Amino acid sequence: MDRFCLFVGVNPALSWENEGWWFIICEQGDFVPYIAETLSKLKQQDIKEAFEAVIQTFPDFTVFKADDEAYIDIVNFYRTLDFV
Repeated sequence: MDRFCLFVGVNPALSWENEGWWFIICEQGDFVPYIAETLSKLKQQDIKEAFEAVIQTFPDFTVFKADDEAYIDIVNFYRTLDFV
């Protein structure tokens, strides 16, 4: 397993256990595209499927970049809906 996969597996996983998906989506948006694949490599299929279900609620055009203005707008919209 490469170091990046290990980093993505440990960092968001620990955040998820402590803060939940919302923290990962808001604070670690740049990792979102890599999390499902990493969870597969770590043989965490149930968590991967749960994560993908959350991500599928985002519009198809979403670019998961913490500094992307459209991404911030989408996250803020979900926040106003009490998505958390």
